Amino acid sequence: MTSGPPSRPRYWEGLTRQQRAAIPAIAPQDMVFAYMRFIAGDVTPAIGNHLNVVGSMPSGIRFGYVVPERTLFHLVRINHVIVGNTPFNDRFGNIPGPLTNGCLYDIRKADGDEVLLDLADGEPLRQNYDFLALAGTEMQMRPDSPNGAPGMPPTGLEVVTVRHDIIESGKQAILYEGESVCMVIRDDLTALDNYICMVQGYLYPN
Repeated sequence: MTSGPPSRPRYWEGLTRQQRAAIPAIAPQDMVFAYMRFIAGDVTPAIGNHLNVVGSMPSGIRFGYVVPERTLFHLVRINHVIVGNTPFNDRFGNIPGPLTNGCLYDIRKADGDEVLLDLADGEPLRQNYDFLALAGTEMQMRPDSPNGAPGMPPTGLEVVTVRHDIIESGKQAILYEGESVCMVIRDDLTALDNYICMVQGYLYPN
């Protein structure tokens, strides 16, 4: 008798608010606030969690969060911060859009090649307002700071912030060890002053 991979547990589906509240609190070491970092690509970026790099087709440069060994990861939210002067809806940050190839945004198996879930339904992210089409998304474009850093003059930069709440899509996302949530850069994004993504969620022993 052969055994296949374990079925994906559905810890939270169907639970009432009271039942969810009764779930034991998560210890701080099991909470995840992690930058997406460089995973694979033809060029290794100088700063591993800065996505404003030169990507190219077909493979691009892949950044992501990889689930550690012997754990399950409950993905709750992905935060995007895109920094550049004068962003508009039809730009990507401040880069005149649409991008030629666009960014892939997905959850992948441990091999890094097979996509388990395309978070953008097969449509690469090419413009700021493409983020608004994602379920459970809030997006703002605002100055980074009215006075710049303490003791410094205003920078004049503006920030596009995207908060993608996975739970608002109506389902819970559970990733197994080795699986990853990714952004794949396939265009030249070096005109941005910065682009970072932070993944939030919880780890459970497996």
